[in-house]
Amino acid sequence: MKYRLLLITLLLSTLTAWSDAKEFVRDHTYTAGDADSKISSRQMALQEVKRELLNEIGIYIYSRIDISENSIGETDAKQEIRTVTAGFVKTDVLEEKWNGYEFYIKARMTADPEEIQNRIKSLASTENENIKLKEQLNQSAEVNKGNRLKMLELKKALLESKSDNEKQKLALAYAQKSKDISANELYEKGFDFTWGTRGENIDHNEAIKWYKKAAEKGHSTAEYIVYLAYYSGKGVKQNYEKAAEGMKKLANLGVTNAQYQLSLMFRGGHGVQRSYEQEMYWLIMAAEQDHFLAHSSLADRYSAGGGMPKNTKKPIFWLIASAEQGDEFAQYDLAIKYMSGRGIDQNRRVALYWLSKAADQGHTDALCYFGMLYYQGEGVEKNIPKASYWFDKAAAKGKTCKKESKDYV
Repeated sequence: MKYRLLLITLLLSTLTAWSDAKEFVRDHTYTAGDADSKISSRQMALQEVKRELLNEIGIYIYSRIDISENSIGETDAKQEIRTVTAGFVKTDVLEEKWNGYEFYIKARMTADPEEIQNRIKSLASTENENIKLKEQLNQSAEVNKGNRLKMLELKKALLESKSDNEKQKLALAYAQKSKDISANELYEKGFDFTWGTRGENIDHNEAIKWYKKAAEKGHSTAEYIVYLAYYSGKGVKQNYEKAAEGMKKLANLGVTNAQYQLSLMFRGGHGVQRSYEQEMYWLIMAAEQDHFLAHSSLADRYSAGGGMPKNTKKPIFWLIASAEQGDEFAQYDLAIKYMSGRGIDQNRRVALYWLSKAADQGHTDALCYFGMLYYQGEGVEKNIPKASYWFDKAAAKGKTCKKESKDYV
């Protein structure tokens, strides 16, 4: 996290001195294979020219910042900067030609320093959104990279294949990868309108249009976002029934987020008849695929009983699973259980471990509890300066700790 914030600071300081928009122009010619169409050839040519442009702009900003390597001798900073700029630069196709076997494309990528600076400041103000955006950008980039490499592998295999039957299978696989690239590009367009990246303004209505197009081509994440929009009414008119219908479809296909969302819908009776059995069924399905929110929710439901006998072992199992995935609330709950011995063998050492994990993520009750332990000398050696340290950290987050109380436990 510190490295990320350092990078943002360096970008901002560099871009302040970089007053004019910078343009980069590159071209690429893609030679079509037997299974290529004009559309797939254009996709491959565009992907390559975008990659070359992003590489150049990344190196340019990288050199302006003048970072050569990170603390362990790796050049991850360069890739990080390229990832950040990927969301904030605008790409225009200047020229394209197709002669039946080669697709030529020339494109320009423009980076406006003021725009990049404003976007990064906006992201830095909300670190959670910053992390989410970075993850989505990385995922999208990896999908495109993987599809592009797979298409090149399939193209090579097609050229080397001697069997007509094998050629047909390879051609079908190639066509599917071409479709996947197209779907991912449509998804990215929706992403741009959702977050206001790559020169687009935030427009949820427009975003849903692109997500729907990507969903029609089989992009499961885009499809999930569309049905989630029907649930929330963000970008489309709210329709619980349509949301439930779509979530059921995706949940049955194994989409974990849909399984978890469907469990919530059965719990609240949104678009479906309220059903504890169905809620628990889909919650367990999601939890078994390591959905961390499902882990903690399942622990809570087993603890509460809610229509079935309380189970003293299952809540701990799912709570541990959630804590191990980094859920600060699960980490705190687990720490309290180990500290008190409720539902699990008492173990103060393990309790302090999970408490520190939650505190490191800024869980305010964990910060207060740490302060209280040091203030009272409970389970640890009494240390007023350390107690003050944890109380101050909680106060910085707007939490007033009661030094003599465990009300926050």
